[in-house]
Amino acid sequence: MECRLHQIVRVSDKPGGGILVLGEILRFHVLESLLDGYKIDPDRLDAIGRMGGPTTREPGPLRDAAAEITTQPVQGSENPAAATTSSPS
Repeated sequence: MECRLHQIVRVSDKPGGGILVLGEILRFHVLESLLDGYKIDPDRLDAIGRMGGPTTREPGPLRDAAAEITTQPVQGSENPAAATTSSPS
């Protein structure tokens, strides 16, 4: 990404407080071989990280983290409405 810096905002001086960087995206530089029409093909890109929404990317096929969340009844509860959600490890 080619960007122009507008402002750096210090959020906090405490550990982990960090800064917020605000800027304007001027241009994306993308290999034509990664494009599928006018979109970047995530399988050709083979990136690692968050792809937007609940979709995450690790080496290999895309996975939808939201689809992997399961609902399980709370132990000892007779009420099916009492449930917990968990993600696989």
